[in-house]
Amino acid sequence: SILILIPTIITALERLNLKGISEPAIAMLQNILTLIPNIIAAIILILVGIALGKWVEKVVTQQLWRLRFDTVFHHMGIGSLTPEKSK
Repeated sequence: SILILIPTIITALERLNLKGISEPAIAMLQNILTLIPNIIAAIILILVGIALGKWVEKVVTQQLWRLRFDTVFHHMGIGSLTPEKSK
């Protein structure tokens, strides 16, 4: 995949010995190669954050339901947290 392709391209560019083309291209490819672990870590952190957010939402919703928080709104005259069923 890309982890094999980039070092192969770097080696091929070094063999061409065209310094005007190969040196900037090699530097760019090495920068890309060093960014790949950071991108993977960012994706993992985003996925963990989404999963954690869903878990917190579930816990908070269950706790508010157990405390019958929706009845507080009903007694205040605001309505309930659950949508009204259409008749």
